[in-house]
Order: sequence, then C-alpha cells, then structure tokens
Amino acid sequence: AANGEPLTLTLPTGALLDTATGLSIGQGFEWTIINLSAAAIDTVTLTAGSGHTIVGIAIVQSAHASTGLLYGASARFFTKKTAADTFVTYRL
Repeated sequence: AANGEPLTLTLPTGALLDTATGLSIGQGFEWTIINLSAAAIDTVTLTAGSGHTIVGIAIVQSAHASTGLLYGASARFFTKKTAADTFVTYRL
C-alpha cells in the first residue's frame, strides 16, 4: 500500500494451506511481517480465511515514531495445522 493507506492481508483458507504445505497435524511454520512504512496510518491488519484462526493481536504498526517505536513495527507468527484443512496462526 502507498503511504497513508492501511493494508489488510487475508491469510489463506485452511484447505488452501493444507494443499500448499503438505504439513501433518501438529506441524507448522514461523513467519514474520516487518512494516517499514514511515506513515503512522500504514498499519498491516491480518484477517483469516475459512478454516484458519488468528490468536493474538492481528495488527502490525508502521515504523513511524508514534506507533512503531512504541509498539514495534514487526511481528512474528507461528501457523500450525490442527486438523485436516484447519490451521491456527499465533502471534508470538
């Protein structure tokens, strides 16, 4: 997104992740969002597709001094397969 625009990212559906990853139940992977935008309004918000749940704060603030320096402009996540076509993403 351009400066001055929040960005919403939708995590894949559980069925799509199941097909794409080939993970077994209980397996997962870690990933990170780093928001280098300098505009305070440029947050990144995660939403979940069907069969996918988010646990924890799903907003990553920008690197602006009023937000990122206070709250951090990056976030680590762990996505775990909990059942067939079912995933949970945890903010670490």
